[in-house]
Amino acid sequence: MYALLIGIVDMLYINCVWVLKVCFKKLNKCIYKLKKLQFDNDLRAETIVHHGQKNSLLLIKLKHLEEKHLEISDVVQLVNDTFIIHIIVLVITTFTTITFNLYFFLLKIYSPETENIKLWFIPNIAPAFYFFIKFVMIIWICESTTNEAKKIKWILYDAFSDTTDPMVRREVHLFSLQIMHRDNKFTAKTFDMNSVLLGQF
Repeated sequence: MYALLIGIVDMLYINCVWVLKVCFKKLNKCIYKLKKLQFDNDLRAETIVHHGQKNSLLLIKLKHLEEKHLEISDVVQLVNDTFIIHIIVLVITTFTTITFNLYFFLLKIYSPETENIKLWFIPNIAPAFYFFIKFVMIIWICESTTNEAKKIKWILYDAFSDTTDPMVRREVHLFSLQIMHRDNKFTAKTFDMNSVLLGQF
């Protein structure tokens, strides 16, 4: 029963992080579409009125994406706060399971007269692989979601680096400040869920 509950919470965490990855990816696509809107704006700016309408539409869309980024960042923080204990328990359990299985495996190889170890080692080799594979999956999804969140900054700079409108430049500057202040990492307060943690195993 306990293992089933842990498995359900693990899948819930993976699903939450995956949905956040999709949200960041959609946000990146929308910012890239704004680049196209800005480019079309520069090509078709026949009158000042038309140009002003296009820029106000661009500003409204940019402000909307800025609000969406803030909401997604709040959800990342909520996921971190909600699953903090579970992630710490997962890391400790994975570390101890793999360590003890490796220890008893090496003990069995170098000390053949220990028969009691066989009883402990054989039934627990499958959980060691299970915990390791599950941990690798969680690290992978957290790392890829964090990388997707980091792309927003570069896509924003790429989309609006050559804009001349001061209002758009100001809004892009505010958006980039928001991106810098919101650290969209998956963490358990003591360690980040990334490949560095996986390398420590």
